[in-house]
Amino acid sequence: MALHKTPLVLALALMVFPVHAEEGADPTTALRLEEAQTAVRQRNYSEAAEMLAALAAAGNAEANYMLATLYRNGRGVPQDEAMAFDLTRTAAEAGHVEAQFSLGTLYLSGRGTDEDAAEARRWIAAASEAGHRRAKAALSELDARDAEPASDAAVSQPAEGAPEITDLAPSRIATELGWTLLMEVARRGEEKTARKLLEQGAAPDETDKQGRTALMHAAEAGHLDTARSLVEAGADPDLQDAEGRTALALATGAGHFEIVEYLVMKGARSDLADKAGNRPLQLAIADGQTRIAMLLAGEDLSVQNPEHQSRLLMAAARSSGPELLRLLSDHGLPFDLLDEDGRGALWHAAASGNAPATAFLIENGLGLDQADLAGEAPLHAALRFDQAETAKLLLAGGADANLATSTGNTPLLIAAQQGNLDAVRRLLKAGVDIDLRNEKRNSALMLAAQANRVEVVRLLLEAGADRRLRNQDRHRAHDLAVAAGHAEVAELLE
Repeated sequence: MALHKTPLVLALALMVFPVHAEEGADPTTALRLEEAQTAVRQRNYSEAAEMLAALAAAGNAEANYMLATLYRNGRGVPQDEAMAFDLTRTAAEAGHVEAQFSLGTLYLSGRGTDEDAAEARRWIAAASEAGHRRAKAALSELDARDAEPASDAAVSQPAEGAPEITDLAPSRIATELGWTLLMEVARRGEEKTARKLLEQGAAPDETDKQGRTALMHAAEAGHLDTARSLVEAGADPDLQDAEGRTALALATGAGHFEIVEYLVMKGARSDLADKAGNRPLQLAIADGQTRIAMLLAGEDLSVQNPEHQSRLLMAAARSSGPELLRLLSDHGLPFDLLDEDGRGALWHAAASGNAPATAFLIENGLGLDQADLAGEAPLHAALRFDQAETAKLLLAGGADANLATSTGNTPLLIAAQQGNLDAVRRLLKAGVDIDLRNEKRNSALMLAAQANRVEVVRLLLEAGADRRLRNQDRHRAHDLAVAAGHAEVAELLE
């Protein structure tokens, strides 16, 4: 039978699946995978891609699968559907169950490969046999669809003598989702069928169970011609779904520049926020969609709302480079805004490891030692989140190396506890007080000993740290190392 793409299939093919630790992985590999996950969560996609590529080359199935999602979405690497498919297949062949299911949906949708119903069924069945819940549901859907008469299979190309388009019904899955036939064909990008339905009276602004219209489905799926036909037929681009998202927001979140450009040209409002308070420009910035962000900036920044402007600035500081930050400044966005925690743009850039943004903000005179409500300055944040590059930039830029947080932790104490040997060296070279202690009377040597930072302990001792000091519980660095079972550190401190 002819392969028919249901909305379920397309939705499955577009998903980014959760990451699971690979069974039997050695501790070093598991740690590197965790570091890659952390990089993805912090939107440091280039760094994540580099780590995953090394692990994938060594044959790690989980790394292949994670790297595939980056290539599929163009995050940290050029978008490449074929590469994403190859990586997914490699992971699937190695027994990665989530990848097996993903591979099956890719064969169904023809994303990165030719459509192949037999291969799709084979891989989805393999995942189903391994207990994958969504694979079992998808396999049931395939079985049900195979049982349908051939004349019901294709909406876009009805056989001669078949019912009129308006007499056809959405697929069973689409019906369960509350989709109309117009929504289903809009999601698939069948522009001619959508136009025919509109001509025959289909309502362009009817909503499904999630409050989404056909235009929202077309915009999110990236079908410009279908979106254009819907707008020309009177579809309202400013309607919001149950989560407050418009067609413009959905197109932005999916990275479809041409659709965003078209909707803006047609007057779609960029100032409408979703229920989480995010506007399209903020979504573009947070996802690193610089081209879309630059398109939306002029439209959105006309709204003089300090809270909104603060959200935009902090998102840009975390995820964007100097080009977008400069554009935001040119549109009047002040760089001295603070978020609800009293944190500025430099704090966010430093904490997220965004070195280009950190350097740009330092050059533009932002307060190096501007502390948040907890007394944490950008340098503290960079060290706490183990962002060596931004910490180096802040120190080179003149950040106060002796500044303490509200709990008395100085940059040296934080760096020592984190095991950041390079930062400890730089701080000692800057002349910081090596024995300065926090509110619990812990010194850098004590924190390093307790955290088993062997090389840091050795460096601090060589620099003259006082091993005799006691904290508020009367414990010395040696006592803390012994209590934690760190034999090598304890020996150094004897």
